[in-house]
Amino acid sequence: MAENTYSSVTETIFSDLNHSNFSVNFSTPPIIFVCGGPMIQVAASVRERVFAYFAKDTTSNITDHLIAAEDFKDYFKDGAYDDLMEFEDDIASISTLVVIFLESAGSLVELGLFCNRIELKDRLIVFVPAEELEAKEDNEPAYSSFIYLGAIQSLKRRNDTSVMIYPWANTESITYDELEFVVSDIKDKLGKVKKTDKFDVKNSGHMSYLIHDIIRLCEPIKLSEIEMALICLEIDYPTRNITKCLYLLEKFKLVSPYEYSGSKYYYVNDESLSKIKFGKSRKGKVLDAPNLKMEIRSSFNPVFMKTEDEKEIEIAKKRFNALKRIVQIRKANDKSI
Repeated sequence: MAENTYSSVTETIFSDLNHSNFSVNFSTPPIIFVCGGPMIQVAASVRERVFAYFAKDTTSNITDHLIAAEDFKDYFKDGAYDDLMEFEDDIASISTLVVIFLESAGSLVELGLFCNRIELKDRLIVFVPAEELEAKEDNEPAYSSFIYLGAIQSLKRRNDTSVMIYPWANTESITYDELEFVVSDIKDKLGKVKKTDKFDVKNSGHMSYLIHDIIRLCEPIKLSEIEMALICLEIDYPTRNITKCLYLLEKFKLVSPYEYSGSKYYYVNDESLSKIKFGKSRKGKVLDAPNLKMEIRSSFNPVFMKTEDEKEIEIAKKRFNALKRIVQIRKANDKSI
């Protein structure tokens, strides 16, 4: 039951939506999750060379969208995650493209984790060292033949652009003749990635993007209110999973928290960015996001409030003041870019 006008308006809106009509936008902005060898020093791995290449590449802004698991050293913060594999699995789900360089024990684990994910079959590219597929001696099988015959072959059958084999870089040399081809393969794969997916409530990446758009429509919004929006959509999603989604969205700079008077609100960093196409409502209408957003904001604007309940007026004023500050923060961030 709605506690105030804001809750009543948002619950009415989401109760009329049907998540089976939703679709997900993966292309803007792209998130490229890159797994592989160490990156501590120059030429330490092919992955390090690729990051360094894109950092100097003036023809694209891909460097801004490259993500390594090491970027999330606090993934266990606030109890968001306690399992590294679960964490990496969720990053893959939210990513536009997953790139694996088979050059470390960890990357082999990641290959095993991702290779059987059907939803990743067109969003996964694996780079394999040619040397690992060659026999060490005439009577000795290739060191990694079990990988090639298993996961790698399975990937190639599903999508022949998912596996690329190259001679590997020498860590004692800065030069790597194949680097330009590796980079080109990544760009080509990114360009061919399917731009949209049908929404799947079981996909954590899809749920993260849905939560992003709930925030976009209803900001500033509290965690409990996000939960209620999902309930109205008839989606049963535990609080802990919502917290994980919020952690990832914050790390990818898609949403931010703002605390005001003991409450933590969430808002989107870019109001123009939409990740979900809601499709037709249960009443057969297409969602008019700008008008609905205006309706939601009017519900806690003191100028338009009709209630005389002092507690509700106080809550609305706090939310309204939080929004004014959020607008200022966004403007300041836009100027600094």
